[in-house]
Amino acid sequence: MGRRGRADGAADPGLSWLEAAGAFAAVHLGWPPSEFARATPREFWAAHDAYMDKIKMMGARA
Repeated sequence: MGRRGRADGAADPGLSWLEAAGAFAAVHLGWPPSEFARATPREFWAAHDAYMDKIKMMGARA
């Protein structure tokens, strides 16, 4: 399952993909750095996609 190669639209274009993913996990998922470090890519993307689905549903209700 091919996923995103780089975090497009990162606030700082100098962020690496890993830094951007870690920032997303901290800000939007509420994960501390230790949880992000232990998570598998599949766990991260599942949480990411669930968060994005929640945001889309909130927008659909507005």
